[in-house]
Amino acid sequence: MISFFRKIRRWLIVENKFSRYLLYAIGEILLVMIGILLALQVNNWNEARKEHQLETKILTEILLNLESDLKNLDEKIANNKRFINHQTAVLDHLNNNLPITDALRYDYAWLTGDDHFTPNAVGYENLKSMGLNIIRNENLIKEITALYAYKYPEFTAEVKKVTDSYRERLIGEMAENINYIIPLEKAEPINLKELRLNVQFKNAVVNFKTAVEWSNNRFKEGKEEIELVAQSIRKELNN
Repeated sequence: MISFFRKIRRWLIVENKFSRYLLYAIGEILLVMIGILLALQVNNWNEARKEHQLETKILTEILLNLESDLKNLDEKIANNKRFINHQTAVLDHLNNNLPITDALRYDYAWLTGDDHFTPNAVGYENLKSMGLNIIRNENLIKEITALYAYKYPEFTAEVKKVTDSYRERLIGEMAENINYIIPLEKAEPINLKELRLNVQFKNAVVNFKTAVEWSNNRFKEGKEEIELVAQSIRKELNN
């Protein structure tokens, strides 16, 4: 193609047809410019495609993290309900002069538990390292940032602060009043008669039970906040 244009140009010069040569030169310049513009457009399309693929990858990773967090919170809530059942059974045993049973020994052994929640923030950290502007939807960026930078730290810190203090008090009371049976899956009062009259022990169980119930409610609120962001990401991925 280039050799063809060169032949035409030489012919026009030889024939001394300057006006035609000028038109030809302008046309050749226009063709070159069009070629450059097309090449730039193709390059822009390729860059946009790569950016979109990266955005999709990051959003998918964050969505998977959020779904993992929702599952984790469901497990925490279920575990807390079991602890509440154990605490309720022990209080009922102490307040109603019921005989000790193997089932109650299991309840005494599981009065406390670990209900801490740690979010999976791998996708969000990757997003920060690459730059938040990878996500084109500004509202979605705000939602994701608000969840990870503010809401997650807030409610996890709240739950930890409230439950840890009451758990420590109950553990202290249990150390003085409860005897664990090897392999530590069962326990029983060291002196059941005295424990029935031990107001501090009962209060420690009641207070921790209340804290666990509160933490479950906070976990449920957290789930709602997570699900809203997850829905926004699913919507963006489906666009």
